[in-house]
Amino acid sequence: MQTRRTSLDHHHQGLVSTKPFPSPEAELIALARGKGQALGYHTLRLIRDTLELRGVTLEEFVTDVRPHFKNNILNPSGFLIHRARRFHELSRSATVRLSCEPVREVATATCEDCKGQQLVLNEKKIEPCPRCATPEFKKQWDTKEAERALRIESAGAIGGPSNRNDGS
Repeated sequence: MQTRRTSLDHHHQGLVSTKPFPSPEAELIALARGKGQALGYHTLRLIRDTLELRGVTLEEFVTDVRPHFKNNILNPSGFLIHRARRFHELSRSATVRLSCEPVREVATATCEDCKGQQLVLNEKKIEPCPRCATPEFKKQWDTKEAERALRIESAGAIGGPSNRNDGS
């Protein structure tokens, strides 16, 4: 009487078929059916659409998931959907960086007056920093200030927006 199995892979016998399938969809359906679950149309459509959005063919996906069906998968539909959503993340093999260059620190000299903002506060007025503001920045600042002054002046001449609530 034989008490030991002769096959070393006895836990996974009969779970995954090795015969060719007419299409990748048929193989996915067979893989799920081999785990005792019928793969519905909606689930198959969701997997196909998800893979299409990620630029993965169904053949690549089936090739990737086929070995996993040797394991104890209790929810084949959930496994397939999850794997399709994270295909690139889960199917990519680990790589080792051969050359590791240290990250260079960028030397940033900040002005002590403006802390790199190119603006300083002088007597309740904001002005370009005299030490580090570039001529282009100063010119842009002067243009913006002139436009701002015109807006304030024109709003004062028209009467400006009235926030009074006295009925007038």
